[in-house]
Amino acid sequence: MIRLALACENIDGAVLSPLRRGILDGTFSIVVHADAGAARKQADLLEVDRIAPSPEELFRAYLDEFDALVASASPGSTAPLVAAAGKALKPVLIVRTGDPNTVVHAEPMVEAGAGLETLVKVVNLQRYMPAPRAAGEQLKEGSLGEPALCNIHRWYSGRSDTSGSKGSSGGDAGRELVMQTPCEIDLINWLFGALPETVFAVSTDSAERPSPQCLQLHLGYSRGRVGLIDYAVGLPADHRYQAFSLIASRGAVYSDDQHDAQLLFQDKGIGIAVANHAAGAWVACVKEFVDAVRAGKPSSRESTWLGQALLVRDAALDSLRHGDAVHLNLSEKDHD
Repeated sequence: MIRLALACENIDGAVLSPLRRGILDGTFSIVVHADAGAARKQADLLEVDRIAPSPEELFRAYLDEFDALVASASPGSTAPLVAAAGKALKPVLIVRTGDPNTVVHAEPMVEAGAGLETLVKVVNLQRYMPAPRAAGEQLKEGSLGEPALCNIHRWYSGRSDTSGSKGSSGGDAGRELVMQTPCEIDLINWLFGALPETVFAVSTDSAERPSPQCLQLHLGYSRGRVGLIDYAVGLPADHRYQAFSLIASRGAVYSDDQHDAQLLFQDKGIGIAVANHAAGAWVACVKEFVDAVRAGKPSSRESTWLGQALLVRDAALDSLRHGDAVHLNLSEKDHD
């Protein structure tokens, strides 16, 4: 049985109980969280007694209490975790969720994992969501044929995270949304088995309206294949809508979250509850990691996809800045 330490600051509490039940060859033994109240909630849902208030305390006082580490933290806090786990020869899983309002920077934890004699695995949670995962499996077995068009739509509330931007012009607002796209970029790269040749980004922001209502990122692949990522901002607080579609030569896959939406009629008004599919995705990626640890997988740094997605994202930033398509000199063999 592989004992896991959990260092996930913002993980949805609804994920934790299914995650505890779904990992048959692993068990959570300790929670790492700086907030005592949040740590206690996570520990109760995972049925864990031990809590470490910091990564430093985890490796100082609980080094013998876990075999591997599962983390989904901010870039600034992930690098020390990876470095410390590597020195202790503890395998590490870093989960990138691609949640809206989350800027994805160049990851210092990727460099932190270089040269370490342990497994450092960085995963894109969106690859494990039900519809993309089913599409990937059917593409692999050939039942869908060749992918031709993939469309990912995210409509949500709130302003984007400004920590990745410079200045305050309208153009910076569009830049903030582009900064959030690496997980969607990777998802399309993964389904197409290639990196794009052409990147074009456009947003509706302006100096008078600094928060963009829409960002569209067009990815052009070889043989006329197209990926489209569409971000829209402006729903009321705590509401969202997301859709995924893939059209291939022999079939198509479509999914959105509206079929899982339930209207709630309450004294305080009408609300919406949307089923959370993230639990199954978390179970799948953590199970895959546990299997790799149990199999004694050789030390490696599995994070190539993130660097590739950041390369495409940077091209999108250039496109947004100059108002024209950017052509990349990439080949299919470069894709991870």
